[in-house]
Amino acid sequence: MSYSGPVYAFGNNYEKFETMRKTDIEEAIASASSGGSGVRTCRVVVGSQSAGWTQDDCDYLCDGNNDEVEIQQAINSLVNKQSGGEVVLLAGEYNIKASLEFTASATTPFVVIRGSSPGLVTLLSDIQDGSNSLSAKGCLFFSGNVEGAAVCDLEIKGASTLTQVSNAFGIVTDGIPVLVRGCKFSGIGAGLFIRSDTSGVRVFDCDFIEDGETYVSNTNGINARANVSDMMVSNCRFKNVYYGVYASSGTFGESEKVSVANCLFDTCYFGLYLRQFIGLNVSGCEAFACRTPYNLESNCGMTVVGNVARGVTNNGTGISAGTGAVGSTERGRHNIIVGNYLQSDGTAYTGIDYDGSSTFGGIISGNTVVDFTTGIKVASKGCCVNGNIVHRGTGQTSDYSGSDFSISLNTGAVNSVVVGNVLPGRVITGSPTGLVSESNMTDPFPA
Repeated sequence: MSYSGPVYAFGNNYEKFETMRKTDIEEAIASASSGGSGVRTCRVVVGSQSAGWTQDDCDYLCDGNNDEVEIQQAINSLVNKQSGGEVVLLAGEYNIKASLEFTASATTPFVVIRGSSPGLVTLLSDIQDGSNSLSAKGCLFFSGNVEGAAVCDLEIKGASTLTQVSNAFGIVTDGIPVLVRGCKFSGIGAGLFIRSDTSGVRVFDCDFIEDGETYVSNTNGINARANVSDMMVSNCRFKNVYYGVYASSGTFGESEKVSVANCLFDTCYFGLYLRQFIGLNVSGCEAFACRTPYNLESNCGMTVVGNVARGVTNNGTGISAGTGAVGSTERGRHNIIVGNYLQSDGTAYTGIDYDGSSTFGGIISGNTVVDFTTGIKVASKGCCVNGNIVHRGTGQTSDYSGSDFSISLNTGAVNSVVVGNVLPGRVITGSPTGLVSESNMTDPFPA
């Protein structure tokens, strides 16, 4: 079957793929074909005998043993011809014992691998990359001259034979912008692993879930070990993983424009662990029973707006921000923390911790902080703390012990403004130089 041009020649501007309706994609693929027989170069179909598919149903048929062989052949039929296109996996379980590599020696347009549903298509991965994660390839590996890629509507699950789950990865990108949509990951060390500097990653509508009643050590939903920029994560669920989204190894100033929105973190040690970004946005997320749901230290120009954390536990912190680091005068500056609801299960230390004597200019406003040992702690200069509601229990003086505080101001919080907060039952602690403190309500709530 002849091929008249690349269907997915979007380059790095692959937002077009995100907004195309399924029918648009189908029509585009169909228009690239000119009739005849043989393997289609813009779409290849893979099936599994164990699911009842036959050779008449697909271009490549897996037999249940080393299914990566047939799937890799399907991938190669696209990338070796630099045509771009998609690999479609029919419903079934595919046993993968070696990485499926989307690697091209010459420029190759957008490539896609997708299933019909994450509940119907499973890649059962028996791949363990060893302790050096920077050489990991995982189950799906994207590198080389591929301009962009998408993984959609399938599940990647660790095989029961894995001996070290932390060294098993679902998707690994080595600098390739990847769109991951409608996928599920379980039984592996990281669902998506970003091993080198990458721009343009998108993760939408995915589940990163480990079995059990608590978080599993050394597991990640998304793990970035390099600089990442222009990354979006939205409408995803992270359950029982140690890190929901981890990115802390980049260089300050080279990691920027990252957004995490409308995600759910359930029983994670850290929901978000994001550091050293310029222009980080976290909004509309919910966390339940996490130790530190939002660890967002050493960022600049960050907005943390409209998030929820219930049942913060185990000496944890609701939102950790600030913390300017030696070697950079910008880290931790000019961050906005507004309109969040944070509630402890009674065992967490601090609701909002804005720390770091070398940082300044934080705005902490309109938050509700309940049942923490210290509601809001500020140790950075030039901060504005206003319009927050902070209390323990029912807002009585008796709800506080001698070591409990509503707002605690360290000596580093010089020239800060603390105005118009509702702090029933406990006065503000600390009097740093230049403090302006006015109109804060500290009377107990009516019994």
